[in-house]
Amino acid sequence: MSVDHSHEPDPIEQLLLTAYPNPERKGCPGRAVLESLANQERDQNDPTWYHIWHCSPCFAEFKELRDAHWEGERRRTQRRKLATWLSVAAVACLVAILVFLTLRVHSRTASPDIADITINLFNVEAQRGANQETQIKLPPLPRAVDNVHIILPRYSEAGTYTVGVLRSKESGSAIALAKSQTVRKGQQLVLNVQFNLLNAPVGEYWLGTRLDDGNLIYYYPLKIQ
Repeated sequence: MSVDHSHEPDPIEQLLLTAYPNPERKGCPGRAVLESLANQERDQNDPTWYHIWHCSPCFAEFKELRDAHWEGERRRTQRRKLATWLSVAAVACLVAILVFLTLRVHSRTASPDIADITINLFNVEAQRGANQETQIKLPPLPRAVDNVHIILPRYSEAGTYTVGVLRSKESGSAIALAKSQTVRKGQQLVLNVQFNLLNAPVGEYWLGTRLDDGNLIYYYPLKIQ
């Protein structure tokens, strides 16, 4: 006999509950057997089934046990679904946290520190040749991405300048180059340039400036640390 797990009353089952009264419970197999049938532990060809379909008291007891078994299965299924959903939610949260941490670390790695450095040359006499020495002491540039604000010497000309961090005055070899248009602030002319010195070796260099319309390069001793 096929079983229906729906909550609607089965007319056949309602008939079996009353059609075969057995007040003396003759031939009844006992509750343990009925329970094994309700739990689907016995084959459908088991001869006990014939007695159940022809004994209303046994069928009533069997139906009670079977319905309890179905309810237990329904609750277990719900718990399994809930556990699966919670597991999926936990994994999703873990993945989200890992992605957040990875992006955060990547953001920190991809966004190096930026330093703001001001080099004030307003009262400094520039060196125009490669063979001159000077006692000028400029603030060192850190090994970072440096935003450098250069206040040009007094009487400098306005215009576009090429600015470089040079290995030496003789070779003119640069580890960083930038161009900037002068900005006037009162009596001062300022160049705003950015140098990426993250991979620059620590040591002594020269800061070189040249007005694009001129031929002279002005040198200032510089350190990277």
